[in-house]
Amino acid sequence: MTLGLLVIAVGASWRLVIAFKPVPECSPPGGPLPATSVTGDVVLKPGLDFFYPREAFKALVEHEARHREQWAVGTAIGGPLAFPITYGITYFFFPGARNPFERMAGLEAGGYTPSGAGPVLGPAQLAVLSALGAIIVATPFAVRYRRAAAEPRGQR
Repeated sequence: MTLGLLVIAVGASWRLVIAFKPVPECSPPGGPLPATSVTGDVVLKPGLDFFYPREAFKALVEHEARHREQWAVGTAIGGPLAFPITYGITYFFFPGARNPFERMAGLEAGGYTPSGAGPVLGPAQLAVLSALGAIIVATPFAVRYRRAAAEPRGQR
C-alpha cells in the first residue's frame, strides 16, 4: 500500500512539474500529422485533413497543453482519476463548448464554436438527476431499516 501511495505521489508531482515547466514543442519533418482525440501528451485531431494549417495546429497544441495543466492540478488535488472523472461528469451536463474546462483552455483554439454556457438538461441528464435524487431520498430509509433489522428483538 505504501508503495502504491508513493507511485501516486511521484506521478502527481511529475504532472505538476510538467504543468509549470512545459515540454518543448516539436513537430515531425514536413509539419504536423492529423489524428482524433487527446491521450496523455499526444494530441489527436478528428478528420483526415493532412493540410491542417500550422498556426491552427499550434493553437490546438496550446489548447491541449492547458488541459494538461488542468489534469496536473486535478491529480495533485484528488489523485490520478480526479480530472478524468470530473471532466466526464462535467462534459455530460456541459457538452462541447459549454464545458468550463474547454472554455478555460480556449474554445476557438480547441476548434469549438461558442454555443451557450448553461447545462444541457435532456432526457439522459434528467434521468441521471432523478436516479440520484431517488438514491439520496431512499438511503436514509435503507440505513434505518438495516439498523432496525440488526437489533435484537427485545431492544426495539
